[in-house]
Amino acid sequence: MTFTYTPEMFRGGPHAHISHYRDVVGKAFDWNITRKLLQYVAPHKRKMAEVVFLMLAGSGLALLAPYLIKTTIDDYISVGNLAGLSWMALAT
Repeated sequence: MTFTYTPEMFRGGPHAHISHYRDVVGKAFDWNITRKLLQYVAPHKRKMAEVVFLMLAGSGLALLAPYLIKTTIDDYISVGNLAGLSWMALAT
C-alpha cells in the first residue's frame, strides 16, 4: 500500500471546506422534528427524568468539594482549630 502526497490534496488549508456550509439556510428549530423525537423518547420518560436528576445531583456534589475546602481553610486552618480540621478531613 502506498500513499502519494501532492500539494493539491491540501489546497486551502484545514478549514477550506467550512466555507461550503455558510450557504445553508433554513429553520434552526422545527417543531415537527421535535414532536417526532419526543414520540421516540416518550416510552423512556422515567429513565430520562432519572438521568436529569442524577446530572443535577452530580453537578451539585461537584460544587460541594470546593465549598468544603473553602470552609476548612477559612474556619479551621486559619484559626488553628485542629479538632474542627479533623472533622472536616473525615467529611471530605
